Amino acid sequence: MTSDSLRLQRCFAQTLGVGALFWQAVSGTNSAAIWMMIMTLDEYGVQPQADYWRRILAQDPNTTFDLATDLAAVGAYRPALHWAAQARTLGHTGAAQLCSDIKKRLTGERPTPTCA
Repeated sequence: MTSDSLRLQRCFAQTLGVGALFWQAVSGTNSAAIWMMIMTLDEYGVQPQADYWRRILAQDPNTTFDLATDLAAVGAYRPALHWAAQARTLGHTGAAQLCSDIKKRLTGERPTPTCA
């Protein structure tokens, strides 16, 4: 997912509210939409729902990996590393390489992470 796509989704969520973000998240399990919904719920202090979506996200290795690659693509390397590690724990085959690429990016060794 491109940085522009994430910006557009964030704008969409801010314009139409959490209901629209919820619809995006459940209608296609878009990992970026789920992540933005979690951030929005956290921002508004709705912790039980944010925790619920974190648990949902953390159970699926493909969605978790997709989120990690989406976050890495826009330069959010620390949260990307968290979710890539979670995907690796869940058995995603490309997650170990993504973790390595993100760690290299955080230490300045590579300009951008590569995603499997």
